[in-house]
Amino acid sequence: MIERIENPRIVGSEEISRLISDGIIPVIQFSEKAYDRKILKNIDSLCINFGESLEVRFYGHYNSDFDASWLEFLPNVANLSIDCMQSIRNEAALEKLENLKKLSFGIYDFEDREFLSRLKLDKVEKLVVGDNHKNCFDLSSLSKCRNLVELFISGHTKGIQSIGALPKLQVLTLGSIPKKQDLGFVNSLANLKRLTILLGGRESISEITNPNIEELEIIRVRGFGELDNIDRFKKLNILEIEDQIRLKRLDFEKSLPSLKYLRIANCKELDTIEGIERLRNIEHIRIYKTNLDLEKFVKQSFPKTLKILAVYTGKSKIDKKLRQTLDEMGFLE
Repeated sequence: MIERIENPRIVGSEEISRLISDGIIPVIQFSEKAYDRKILKNIDSLCINFGESLEVRFYGHYNSDFDASWLEFLPNVANLSIDCMQSIRNEAALEKLENLKKLSFGIYDFEDREFLSRLKLDKVEKLVVGDNHKNCFDLSSLSKCRNLVELFISGHTKGIQSIGALPKLQVLTLGSIPKKQDLGFVNSLANLKRLTILLGGRESISEITNPNIEELEIIRVRGFGELDNIDRFKKLNILEIEDQIRLKRLDFEKSLPSLKYLRIANCKELDTIEGIERLRNIEHIRIYKTNLDLEKFVKQSFPKTLKILAVYTGKSKIDKKLRQTLDEMGFLE
């Protein structure tokens, strides 16, 4: 859960402490130049106390460039987001930030190919690199991010193979990656646990065979129509597939002993799922808007471990009837 504190004039330490104690992520954010030296120094003192648990964000600034020189008043910021912006100036100020643990950067009109290489990223554990109108960043310098645990890349592909050398990377999201880009570098990530393929285009992810992946998510990838040999992901615990209009079939030809959660949403051509009975530890299945014959689907023999089964067509009368059937079978929603 996130609590956003928008364009504040002052922020109290007690408020931030309370939010963090309640398990809420506090985000102090500015959508316009509503800040001055005083409030930024106030926020910097909070950064000293709360470190990466406190996010400081600059976004929007629709009527002007974001002047990054204001960051000189935030030398202790550990969790910084500068994103959802059109343009920036004095970006060299980011090069002076030495305490960053989490960084999100996404400026649309920004073409400095070597920008990442000049940042102090050796301590960074979470990095988000948003797209720009040319997707021109050279990612080769990411190889120096030896402490990186979580990475989100959108659009950029130059030097993308360097990601494969990150020894601690556990969570990887690849957004808007063109189909010509081979993703085989993912197989070198010995500690990768979660992989998300988002947008972009490709027919399959057959080149990805990393057996350590525990969570796989495929969302709105143009042309995606094949997910064969799913059992190559031997440790897979969670599988989510969404908005894949060309995917017609899903086969669990062999057992996936770790798979507990399966979610398929808005895959309108999907008419066949084979091998559900082989998922001997499955606990939770959710299916929404497919071409499956759901009345037939729910009557099959399911593993005894399955507790939650929810299926929806998007048509209220049919869904109500299906839910009644599942309730009678003892499945939770």
